[in-house]
Amino acid sequence: MKIKNLLIILLCFLSVFFATGCNNNSQNKDGNITPVIKIITANNAPIVSKEDYLDAKITLSDNKGEINLDNVDAGVRGRGNYTWTLDKKGYRIKFNKKQAMLSDYKCKSWALLPNYTDKTLLRNYYALNVAKNMDGFAWSSNAELVELYLNNEYLGVYLLCDQTQVNENRVDIEEGSQDVDTGYLIERDVNALSEQDKVEGRDYFVINNDKYLDNPIPYVLKSPEYPSEKDYDSDEEFEVAKTAYMAQFNYIKDYITSVFNAIQSGDFELFSSLCDVNSFVDYFLLDQMFLNFEIDRFSSFFMHKDKGGKLVAGPVWDYDLSAGYVNPDPESDLYYSNNWFVGLANSGTEFKKMYYAKLESYGDMINAEGKKLYDVYERNKLAINRNNKIWPIKTVIYPMNDKISSLKTYKAQLDYLVNYVSARHKSLLNSLSDWK
Repeated sequence: MKIKNLLIILLCFLSVFFATGCNNNSQNKDGNITPVIKIITANNAPIVSKEDYLDAKITLSDNKGEINLDNVDAGVRGRGNYTWTLDKKGYRIKFNKKQAMLSDYKCKSWALLPNYTDKTLLRNYYALNVAKNMDGFAWSSNAELVELYLNNEYLGVYLLCDQTQVNENRVDIEEGSQDVDTGYLIERDVNALSEQDKVEGRDYFVINNDKYLDNPIPYVLKSPEYPSEKDYDSDEEFEVAKTAYMAQFNYIKDYITSVFNAIQSGDFELFSSLCDVNSFVDYFLLDQMFLNFEIDRFSSFFMHKDKGGKLVAGPVWDYDLSAGYVNPDPESDLYYSNNWFVGLANSGTEFKKMYYAKLESYGDMINAEGKKLYDVYERNKLAINRNNKIWPIKTVIYPMNDKISSLKTYKAQLDYLVNYVSARHKSLLNSLSDWK
């Protein structure tokens, strides 16, 4: 009888083990599962380049453990600037055909952010979800925690995000037209100076009095792009396409230069005639609320303009070094290191009044989004714990400050993040009271 009972118990244990334990997904006490992405490259080749895609097969299971994608063809390469130099790398996936990735829409390109510097893994998640609740942005990337396996090696928890690109489900502007009045996506990106395939006067332009370390900062055209000769049947068609592109290039260069000059001269009326003011207020408000290390925006400063429309700030990106990671004092003054923001802040009372009014109106939302992070942690606790075993919280990664590095538990790190943003918001309300 005892043996029979033991056998029953053993069979029950094995059934549970094979139902859950053999699954690579991490299931917590509430039955929630962190989605899993598995990447198998051709011949299990390592991903060592940010430029060259490797052929790969992608498998995705969702938060119920159900397979959404099963060995789907794609290309995978590295991504990131500073983050690419770190041990935990970021990756970009580009499917051969559009696919949904924990989304109700399909796209070819997706980003996997490692968030290696961020011990909570949630700074980008937090900022992107705050952005979704601000009324100045037409679109902000989705963000989902996933666990990543590359060639059967567990790499930890990543943030699955949309690639910033022109697409009807992302930056929804006109694309493909050869008219000057078309859609434009631009990134202010100092990294273009070191990219050999980027050519000034073709792929990017500079504004002489907008500089970084005495070097003018590149403004890169992400869309439209310089035409490729292989896409045309004849030399004549290629020449027509190049001529049309250069007209577009010069148009948006002149447009953005006019905007920048209006800002620097304090001409808010001209600025507001050329730009969607609401988007610029929200963009710089989000950076200041999170006291983002990237607040100078020498890279990842995106702007776009649709056919017949004004220049719009966004979408927002890059918050893993924010919220006290570099500067532990939430009561620090406004960070005046971005020529765009400095000019707008000094342009007169209209911008300041809009800025402060929005700062007041977003308070409850910011705190509510912060509290939701605890639920995100509970849903993904086992996955986060597994991540922290291979990427320990105690590891100090430049430019981490002493306050952050002294917090040795995940809960302490998460509390710090939530409390920091809340305190920063209150501090700005107090210090900018004369902006009412």
